[in-house]
Amino acid sequence: MKILLATAILPFLLCLQLVAQESRTNAPASESPIKISATEAKTHTGAEAIVTGKVAEVNQNDRILRFNFEKPYPDNAFTAVVFSANTNQFEHPERFSGKTVEVHGTIKDYHGHPEIIVTKSNQLQVVEKPKG
Repeated sequence: MKILLATAILPFLLCLQLVAQESRTNAPASESPIKISATEAKTHTGAEAIVTGKVAEVNQNDRILRFNFEKPYPDNAFTAVVFSANTNQFEHPERFSGKTVEVHGTIKDYHGHPEIIVTKSNQLQVVEKPKG
């Protein structure tokens, strides 16, 4: 009886696997991240994005590093957050203050404020050269 049941179920399972594999193959290529300003980030929660804006404030303590965009906290439009496990990748984070930068990642909502959690230094890049 077990052999009969296994013989009946096996082709069905193989067919399901083929259908699943075909749907993955025919799926559209993942979209590239959207490019938005820091002030637009709030309306794009959950999106993979490149957020561009001016760093208005850099805050750091032993647990977290924050880059607040456009205005200082609590009026900031957007925040790039680096937790303590990754802050060693950002020597002299104050060098970003006053510069226009891009942050790459997924926009999340933290108590009504949009943010991207930065885990690698290449997610945060200056796009404006210093004047002078």
